[in-house]
Amino acid sequence: FATRLQRGTFFQNQLVKVDVFGFGWYSPGLDRSEFDREAIEREIALASKVLLVVYGGGTTSSEMAKFSASCAQFKNVQLHAILSTPMSWEGRKRAARATSLLEFLRSTGATVTTVVSDQYYDQDEEDFRVSFWRVDDAMLKEVQAWAATASEVGSG
Repeated sequence: FATRLQRGTFFQNQLVKVDVFGFGWYSPGLDRSEFDREAIEREIALASKVLLVVYGGGTTSSEMAKFSASCAQFKNVQLHAILSTPMSWEGRKRAARATSLLEFLRSTGATVTTVVSDQYYDQDEEDFRVSFWRVDDAMLKEVQAWAATASEVGSG
């Protein structure tokens, strides 16, 4: 997903800071103790707005999102999160983590947009990855919509 985004596109407006996981703060396979908390905190402190894009249900992504939301709340930075739910076949633990994360984000005052992954799943599809690509596309559309809105607000 992160490789589909053009990072510079979202940083052109000085009033908007968009932080999407996957741009150096997090590498898949690391546990939650290994993401760079100082870098996240530093970036959030410099932002007037932060966008978190999170695939819900993962342990590391949930911990990073909670940490980021806490930093944004402490620094009084406006936070919007785009959160995908796990596919129903991914298991109860992932679903429970995603639900817990959603509740936590809302408790910090974040605005949350949820992308329900099961809407993009087709059990007749030969390659299950196609369903994840559809979720990627839906998440990207949400990011683009948020960026357009944030740019309009920031430019006026």
